[in-house]
Amino acid sequence: MYRNDLKRHAVGGAGTLLIGYGNPLCGDDGAGPAVVQRLERLLGRQAGGAITWRIERQPLPELAEPISRARRVIFIDASVCLAPGQVQVHRLRAQDPEYCLGHHLSPEQLLALCREGFGACPAEVWMVAIGAQSLALGDELSGVVARTIERLCRHLQYRLQLWMRHEAQRLSEMESFPRLRFTGTPLGMDGANGKC
Repeated sequence: MYRNDLKRHAVGGAGTLLIGYGNPLCGDDGAGPAVVQRLERLLGRQAGGAITWRIERQPLPELAEPISRARRVIFIDASVCLAPGQVQVHRLRAQDPEYCLGHHLSPEQLLALCREGFGACPAEVWMVAIGAQSLALGDELSGVVARTIERLCRHLQYRLQLWMRHEAQRLSEMESFPRLRFTGTPLGMDGANGKC
């Protein structure tokens, strides 16, 4: 019964979920949480319930349930595979968990968990990676990553506002859809003798 109830989200639920993960006490590893905190300050009141904000140390299986209820998910994380300050954005697809023995999952494995455990996956899932310069102990971001976060937040703020307007318009159109009223005989019935 619980699983069937969640099937209504199979092609993506409502709203956007932002997940910034990393350790804010390890220098640039805190880039993901820093982006989410800044966007929440910029858009929190305006967003209402259209955006959900999450800050995590790492992608955990517990995230599968809120991910399954979102229409759109954006993961934000630091990367040592990119040049410092470089940003890479790509779309994610579910990937079978092939089975991870630890508590930590990749975002792709989390999507597979959503599909298998809740019968649902968001319509859109994006990964935003930010090239880290230093992962040394400390709660300060490097200068290059801090500047990148400023530019990235302006871009994401613009994009999120567009999505919120689109969602609001879509809901408004649904609410204003005229209610149909039928008078006379039911459709497909012959009024004279009541036969189909």
